[in-house]
Amino acid sequence: MMHFGVRVAKDDDDMGLADQEGRSLPDKSGLESIRDSAFGTIGLPSDKLELVSSVVTETVRQMGKLGATPYELESLFAILLRDKSSGKAMSLLPERVQSVLGSREKLRALLRMLAIDKKLFVVGSGDIRYVASDPYKYWSIELDEPANMTFVPHIGQSFNGSTITRYTLGMMTSIAGHIFYNPGISQATLLRRHYAPFVPKAEVVHYLDKLIELGIVDAETVGIDSAAPSAGTANHLQPGDPGAITFYSMADGYSSRVSGLSSSFAATNIERY
Repeated sequence: MMHFGVRVAKDDDDMGLADQEGRSLPDKSGLESIRDSAFGTIGLPSDKLELVSSVVTETVRQMGKLGATPYELESLFAILLRDKSSGKAMSLLPERVQSVLGSREKLRALLRMLAIDKKLFVVGSGDIRYVASDPYKYWSIELDEPANMTFVPHIGQSFNGSTITRYTLGMMTSIAGHIFYNPGISQATLLRRHYAPFVPKAEVVHYLDKLIELGIVDAETVGIDSAAPSAGTANHLQPGDPGAITFYSMADGYSSRVSGLSSSFAATNIERY
């Protein structure tokens, strides 16, 4: 199959029903790889990691049914760490724990780890949100078969929670195709011109993140006052942050990675972390 000038490995005739639907969760080695990467980014020993994890999970729990976006948590911890009078408990935390709460990169890595460990849950359709275990029931559906499975439904999932491979692979190649023909396209333009109102923002951003992880697409996020992205310039903004614009382009050497995309890979990566 050809997508934006690159052949994608796919053979429908050789796939059984189970292969076409795929699986709703990455395999164990894939999850371990994501978790190991997050652990390395955080850089805390086990005792301090347990402490900072409890701080974040309790903070999210107190936020109730709506939970919080990563940006909301970053902003809250920034205020508490800066204003010692309103965040006295924060000043009692070890300095290395405070450094995780005050770092966007480390806090987001911690959130991914907590989601993998099922201590927090990823929900939302407009913006990705994290919720605690109790409010999770308001966002999810539960199936008696198989084995009392509970999950947040995504576009591209069947009613038994498995991934529909053709949709997943189709979304990834569709998004990459739009970026290929419109290098430097902003997230807002991509969503408005090609997917709104039929595909929710969080679903599109999910597949954008996967393309970035695969090294097929590059993203550059800049402040709203910047005229254009500046390649190679360090910035601490993240896609989706208020006051920020994210631009996308094809990564160097993308063609070899796209040709390696297969339905079996796409099927194992619909979960959001």
